Amino acid sequence: MDMTLNERLDLLLTLALAYLRNGFTEFSDVLYQQVEAPWDRPLRTLADYDLVRYSPGSDQVLFTREGIREARGVVKYLQCALGPALGASMDEIKSSSPVILAEEVLDGAGPLTMAQLMTLVGSRDRDAARALPAVPLGRVTLEEPPEAYGRDADDARGFVLDVRAGAAYRTYRSYDLFESCERSLDSECRRRLLVPAGLTFLDLHVAIQLSMCWLDCQPFGFLHSNGRQNLLLGEREACGGVAVPPTRKRKLVERRASRETLGATLTESSDLTYAYGDEQALWEHRIRVVRVVRGAAPLGVQLMEGSGDAPPEGVRDRGEFEEFLSELYGSGRVLLQSLAGARDRGFAPFDLGVARRRLAGFEEARAAWQDRLDACGEPPLP
Repeated sequence: MDMTLNERLDLLLTLALAYLRNGFTEFSDVLYQQVEAPWDRPLRTLADYDLVRYSPGSDQVLFTREGIREARGVVKYLQCALGPALGASMDEIKSSSPVILAEEVLDGAGPLTMAQLMTLVGSRDRDAARALPAVPLGRVTLEEPPEAYGRDADDARGFVLDVRAGAAYRTYRSYDLFESCERSLDSECRRRLLVPAGLTFLDLHVAIQLSMCWLDCQPFGFLHSNGRQNLLLGEREACGGVAVPPTRKRKLVERRASRETLGATLTESSDLTYAYGDEQALWEHRIRVVRVVRGAAPLGVQLMEGSGDAPPEGVRDRGEFEEFLSELYGSGRVLLQSLAGARDRGFAPFDLGVARRRLAGFEEARAAWQDRLDACGEPPLP
C-alpha cells in the first residue's frame, strides 16, 4: 500500500494517541480504548496491518500484542525526538512511561534507531545523545555462536562499560589537510561499550581492540578483584604471555579469558584493569561497569559513544605519543600519507562512525582468534 509521508505520520500518531488516551484498560495481551468518530479511517488501516482489532462504526478498539509493542516504540521515539525541545532532561525521558526494553526494540518496537536506543540505556549527556548518528540498529554478534566460544546464551543482560585509556596528553598542533587547527589532548581517551553479559573476557578484549583501532598483536590481561581472589585473565599460549597491569596484589589467580564470561564475574559495581602491550610498551586502561541493562544481550556488542585518540602500539609513554603526534601532524602536505602509515601502527584519529563500522567486524575478529586458539592445541570446552 503506497502512502504519502503525511498519511504514514497520521497512522503513527493515531496509534500513539490511542495508546496515550486516558481511560484504557490493560489486559494480558490487548488494550481496550474508547474511539471517537474522526479516528475511523486511520484505525481501519491499522486494523489491516493487524495492529488493532476494529470494526468500522464501532466505538471501541482492541490493540493486538504487536500493536502495543509498536505503540510503545512510537511513544518513546517521540519522547526522545521532541523531549529535549520541550525542556525534558535525559533522565526524565528515560523514566517516562513506557519503559522500552531492548528485546522490544529487536522485535520492532516503533521506529527507534541506534541514537534513540543509546539514549535510553546510555549517556545522560544531552549533547552526546544528539551527536549519535540516526543509523538503523544492527546486530553485531552471532545468534548461534560455536560452542568453542564459551558464551552463555542464557544470560540476557548487557553491561554498559566505560573504558578509559591510562593517560591524558597536552595540546598539540594538527593539520586538517590544508587548514591548521589546534587539537586538544587534555580530554581522556574513552569508549563506552554495550556488551552482552554472556560474552567472555576474550570477546571483550576483541571489542576493545576494534574500538581503539589497535592491531591485536600484543599480550593482554584483565585484572579483577572480587573480594575473594584477584583474577588475572588472558591467553598465555596464544599471545606468548599475559600482560599484567601494575598492582601491589601479590597472589594472582590466572584464568583463560576465553573460558570466563562477564556475567559470571562482574557485578553492577565492578571495576577492573585492562593491560595491553609487552614489557617495553605496556598500557593500562580502566574499565568500569556503568549499569546493567536487562534484555540487552540480543543487541550484541555496540559502541555507544567515545572520545579521544588511542595511542598507537609500540609507544612506551606519553612523551613518545606526543613525539608520534608531532611527527604525524607536522606537515599538511604529507598528512594523508602519514595517516595511512599510522594505521599500520594501530592509530587512527577517533571517529565514532568509523569505529562503529570497525566493530561491525567483531565476529570475524573473534573467529580469527579461535583459529589462534585452535593452532595452540587448546583443549575444547567441557
